[in-house]
Amino acid sequence: MEGYRNLKELIEPVYPGLLDSIQNTIKKAEKDYEKDRKKEQDSFLWEHSVFVAIVALKICRLENKDPLIPVVAALFHDAGKFEGGQYQKNDIPEEKTSARIAAEILASFDLNKSEIDLIVSGLLALYDEDTKNNFIADIIHDADFLSKSGYLGVANFFMKSAKRDLNLYTSLTQNLSKELTYASVLPKNMRTPAGKKLAEKRSRDIRLFFEGLLQELRDSDIARFEKREETLPCPQKTGENLKFILVFPETCPSCAEGMSPEYSFVQGIKCTELAALISCVSCPSEIRISFCLPEITG
Repeated sequence: MEGYRNLKELIEPVYPGLLDSIQNTIKKAEKDYEKDRKKEQDSFLWEHSVFVAIVALKICRLENKDPLIPVVAALFHDAGKFEGGQYQKNDIPEEKTSARIAAEILASFDLNKSEIDLIVSGLLALYDEDTKNNFIADIIHDADFLSKSGYLGVANFFMKSAKRDLNLYTSLTQNLSKELTYASVLPKNMRTPAGKKLAEKRSRDIRLFFEGLLQELRDSDIARFEKREETLPCPQKTGENLKFILVFPETCPSCAEGMSPEYSFVQGIKCTELAALISCVSCPSEIRISFCLPEITG
């Protein structure tokens, strides 16, 4: 992979062995988490970490910033997701665990304290809604979302669905609202000028693909989804509205009656969330969808 070679050329001459150390840590935790699966699998989390680091490198170069520290930080951004073989163990945000893991690993390499502090503070700022103007966090944030958007994002959507053993109908029902909402606000949500520029095309590509898919499912009499563009008052910004997209089956999968959404705001592990509960008007069937507010409000 050309992008991975670029990472090695950037990191290995300065911190030999660091890439392998990060890779081994992420792969081991993911393997422990996937211990119930029967066969050895490629590491999805390491591949995603590499993709994010490659995009971070591109953003740094477009922004004329030294890429070394932001790229190293990007490789660590999900390192704490499966620590101890558990997802967000003890309900601790993965970024907080990632920051601790980064500090422990980097202490074994030739980084000075100020460089380690930059990486740790950047990772911690990723989940802190009140932290502003942290350039490490800004680059990782943009790179992470860009790696999940555009045609790459479409591929990621279906890979994640298959990994979770979800068929197409269930995956669209549970996840498409978030995919289209995040895609629609992607350029506004970017924190760097370079990220914003890259996001414009990727936002269009992912929306056109999924909207075309929904139309083809309808035209083929396979499935009919309702797509709503909703607006609510933003609880965090007085006078501003919160815009999001909701996609759900036109009729209840269980009894074929209508479905109706209700909304609430809750505090999640990592952020304030908009929770949508889509309930059947006649039976107990319901669909729950949540959106991370900072990623909608920009």
